[in-house]
Amino acid sequence: MARKMQYNEDIAWARLQKKTQERSRGKGSPVKLIMLCLGILVVLVLVGVTAYAPFQQSRLLTLPESVTIEPVIGAAQIPIQAEDVVQGLENTGIQVEIAYDAQILGSQEAVLTFSRGREICTRIVELYLFHLEPSLTFAHGEEIELDIRDYVPDETIKAEFVTTPEEGACGIFDLQVLCAGKEYTVQYIVTETVAPKGTGKEVTVEADTVPDASVFVENIVDDTPVTVTYKEEPLFIVAGQHRLTLVLTDAFGNTSEVTATANVVPASDGPRFEGVETVYMQVGSAISYKSGVTATDKQDGTLSFTVEPGDFDNAKEGTYKVLYHTVDSDGNRLTVARTVVVESKTGQKVREKAQVVLNEIIKPGMTRDQQIYAVFRKVWQYVWYSGSSDKSSLENAAYEGFSTWAGDCYTYYAMVKVMLDILEIPNVEVARIGGESRHWWNLVEFEDGKYYHVDATPHRYTNMEHFKMTESVIDAYTKDPKIASYRPNYYVYDHTLPQYEGLDIAQ
Repeated sequence: MARKMQYNEDIAWARLQKKTQERSRGKGSPVKLIMLCLGILVVLVLVGVTAYAPFQQSRLLTLPESVTIEPVIGAAQIPIQAEDVVQGLENTGIQVEIAYDAQILGSQEAVLTFSRGREICTRIVELYLFHLEPSLTFAHGEEIELDIRDYVPDETIKAEFVTTPEEGACGIFDLQVLCAGKEYTVQYIVTETVAPKGTGKEVTVEADTVPDASVFVENIVDDTPVTVTYKEEPLFIVAGQHRLTLVLTDAFGNTSEVTATANVVPASDGPRFEGVETVYMQVGSAISYKSGVTATDKQDGTLSFTVEPGDFDNAKEGTYKVLYHTVDSDGNRLTVARTVVVESKTGQKVREKAQVVLNEIIKPGMTRDQQIYAVFRKVWQYVWYSGSSDKSSLENAAYEGFSTWAGDCYTYYAMVKVMLDILEIPNVEVARIGGESRHWWNLVEFEDGKYYHVDATPHRYTNMEHFKMTESVIDAYTKDPKIASYRPNYYVYDHTLPQYEGLDIAQ
């Protein structure tokens, strides 16, 4: 320390001499020189005080005779605690810390530092570190013969298994090993490449809340723990049914996806809308969005609300979604989607005729699947195949079908679509490509959230009901030699069309 202080003084005096020389050449001033000297003296004093302070404050600590220090053997991956080495410090008020190099395997000297207030002392203790392998990984089906040396390579360490690994199962398992008289926990991992399985289900969710993703999945099957997450974080504000994609991930990173349904309902203490039923209107007519619509809350009474028309165009036929938004004084939000159908005069007449049929075949309490089947069955059984139809528009074909109960495949498709649209059951058109003739049928969303093929047209070579068909079913039917010779490309369609994007089509 004295040598360091002398070195600093030499530098300071050298700088001082340089400043003096500069001053003599007119590069300095007496005031600056005096201030420089004072600054150097202050620095030197502070350095000396700081260097001397620890020795002035600390005193040598004498350890009680009750304190014992024993050499220790331990795993390098697990920190050695001073308490593992030192005994007998109870009620002495003495603290102890240990310092060693965890990267050095084998013998080394560790430094123990004891302290009590300003008293301090150090001791040296022998330490021996060995490598402990925390886990071993094997592929499922691989022949495995474990040896204790797979976990503890250092043969100078006495080691043995306390527990034995499970055989035949995949997963992550804990094993206990005894090394130099101390137990350690290691892992035995059997990996798999099989993705977890599960079944999505429908769950009722209060508006403006997001439950844990796991509530939407049941019957999870995997050999390891499985986590469930949303593929895209949902925002459950719009009342009604929402399709979700859940991601299942097992302990080995294998993933799979399942779909589920969130049935969003107004919160028990939140706002509600009345009067937002489906509206049918003719092209060009006006609509009053707020007429007959109210938003209320138990606590606040009548609430104000806003309307978001979106892409609604009363000059263009189509089905539109208009959103109604409200929020109560507690911050509970609710959005309801209202369906507005803009139709031609023919479309209105078709809907009226279709509604008569629906009043006949749809019974209270029917599930969605039962409603779809009732519509399919009515058209399949009662429409006579004449081989021709008015294909100028879907409404014209459906109107002709409901009026004459005769037509071709386009008539069957159109009648089914009109009735499903009235029931607000999602469905899209499917049309054959290639082959010697055209063919139309429906792709319909069932209760499980998947889309299935529904073809109400009677088939000449089979009496089977072409209802709720998967992709593999229509593919097998198309490839059947008898069917192919009669109608090539029977159920071949363009999967890349925009109307199929995002649909979960049953395979």
